[in-house]
Amino acid sequence: AGAAILTDCAVRGVERAGGRISGVVTERGRIACDTVIVAGGAWSRRFLKDLGLTLPQLKVRASVQRTAPLEGAPETAMWSKAFALRKRHDGGYTIANGNSNIAPLVPDSFRFFGDFLPALRMEWSALKLRVDDRFLQEWREAAPVPLDQVSPYEKARVLDPAPDRAANRQAMIDLAKQFPAFAGARVVQEWAGLIDVTPDAVPVISTVEQVPGLVVATGFSGHGFGIGPGAGHLAADLATGARPIVDPKDFRFSRFTDGSKPRPMAGV
Repeated sequence: AGAAILTDCAVRGVERAGGRISGVVTERGRIACDTVIVAGGAWSRRFLKDLGLTLPQLKVRASVQRTAPLEGAPETAMWSKAFALRKRHDGGYTIANGNSNIAPLVPDSFRFFGDFLPALRMEWSALKLRVDDRFLQEWREAAPVPLDQVSPYEKARVLDPAPDRAANRQAMIDLAKQFPAFAGARVVQEWAGLIDVTPDAVPVISTVEQVPGLVVATGFSGHGFGIGPGAGHLAADLATGARPIVDPKDFRFSRFTDGSKPRPMAGV
């Protein structure tokens, strides 16, 4: 349909004219447009801040591992507080600790403490608060950068944190207790990622009244792969002015400032 897809090309920021979107500035130059979808995952909070918008979003580091092909193990994906598993097409398994995530303490952790306090109380047993290098990194990245200079998105193109290997090992131990076939499993890769989370664990898929032409799709809180097709459909509807596939009210950006006081539901 005439789309151009640019890979390995950071967007440094958004330009406005008359209060509405007029273009985006990339590391390769400017692209004129009147609508932008910000689907920046863990980067979305910082990107929107440059537009004068406050999105209460933090990051949680989750760790995963995968095994070599394995016989005699369950075919069904499952989750428990001790482990989560899913069989891969190559016959191996993707395995994680089902109830252990690291929440790095960063400057925004204190700014949004009140917003996230209900979620912290609900998920206290599943979170490990840590002070690590992300505090100083996000402190340094917070200042606005002129659009003709190298952006933080170019300096760190991929957020690739170190995995929590202890949590991965414990997940494998607990899994083998329930399914002995995993006792001899060979781990061939471990990795981690930063999950973009909101105070109510519900994504923002929304236009933004303050910036006409801006659509935000972020804060999927670990559910992005599952609801990705529907979320993309809704974001496209909002960007093109089509009739939304679902009522976007529950995903509105303004719910954090309109007095709604969103809170997470048990089990989310």
